[in-house]
Amino acid sequence: MKKITVLALIFLLSMLQVMAQSNAVSLGGEATGSGGSASFTAGEVFYRYKQSASGSATEGVQQPYERPTASLSGTTTICAGATAQLSISFTGTAPFSGTLSDGTPFSGSSSPISVDVTPASNTTYTIASLSSAVALAATADLSDSAVITVTPLPVVSMQSLPNICSTANPYILGSVSPVGGVFSGSGVSYQAPYYYFNPVTAGVGDHGITYTFTNGCTNTAQQTITVTPDSCGATKVKDEFCGTVLATLSGNILCYAVSGATDYRYQFTDVSDNSILTKARGSNSTGLSPSTV
Repeated sequence: MKKITVLALIFLLSMLQVMAQSNAVSLGGEATGSGGSASFTAGEVFYRYKQSASGSATEGVQQPYERPTASLSGTTTICAGATAQLSISFTGTAPFSGTLSDGTPFSGSSSPISVDVTPASNTTYTIASLSSAVALAATADLSDSAVITVTPLPVVSMQSLPNICSTANPYILGSVSPVGGVFSGSGVSYQAPYYYFNPVTAGVGDHGITYTFTNGCTNTAQQTITVTPDSCGATKVKDEFCGTVLATLSGNILCYAVSGATDYRYQFTDVSDNSILTKARGSNSTGLSPSTV
């Protein structure tokens, strides 16, 4: 009798049709009852379906999803306009994607990934959202932050430059703020303690001169100097203008005596070294004949 039963059971099992399928289910929550409470989640569930002439049965095993996690780092200080690089480390099933607290998107299939940000002011970044290939992260899965401190650029200024004739001596570059920076451009050279612009080297035309200052962050100012095609010769300047710095000159400056004056002097700036040149005229210099300096 036992043999007949076993044979019958084997025969019935051999008649069963076995089918399998899987469904993706994503849910979770908190169950509460008189005996207490418990959290539950549901992930991908694999079903096995059995059918025979006498009926059918369904059985399955739940394969829970692994929620992703992420950690943010990259606190640093940058100059205004520069880019900072943040780092995000993940756990879970790649690929990952999400957004930072300022809306910057990120994505990647490895861990960690880098994210570039360019804040205009001091900014603290956190991870706002995250998803993996199979699940969404909860707020508790997103950790740490990155603080980007933005340092303003120095304020740099440079006064306008005069026109200069093509055969003039090198012109001392200056009149900038703050001092201590570097000049660059066509015809520019450095001979301690000054930077010079040489019109002969630069040639006739307009030339951009750049002044660069750095105090940890860098900023620049620019002006244009024009080299004119005329050559520099003796320049005549009438009395009241003979102390004014008009341009870089070579040759002689002819100053006329001041009519009716009993004692006076002319003062010039030597552009080669910024030294002051003074020429005095005595009480007998009352005529209008020119005097050579």
